[in-house]
Amino acid sequence: YGSAAGLANWFLAVPTLVARGRFPLPGSGGEETIAELARQGMTRMQKARRNLPKQAHAATRSGWLAARVLRSAAATPAAVSGGALHISEFSKRLRLLGRVALSAP
Repeated sequence: YGSAAGLANWFLAVPTLVARGRFPLPGSGGEETIAELARQGMTRMQKARRNLPKQAHAATRSGWLAARVLRSAAATPAAVSGGALHISEFSKRLRLLGRVALSAP
């Protein structure tokens, strides 16, 4: 779960890193590479959620946006380097409220 959440946060940081002269994407940073990384992250997150005991759900809240970011990156890889993965503040708050209310990972 942690590696998938970290990958999502890395995708969100790409535009800032590029603006600072860094090249954070592997290889050529092509769209297929980004989409494949996002799909692998989603697979890891789904496996972790299935095996996660209910008592550990609170520990996963730091990655509460990861699934949304990874789905977006897999569907539209250009959004990673274009900085278009950001989620509205309203949507963020609504998702977090739902996660807390349902004690969902």
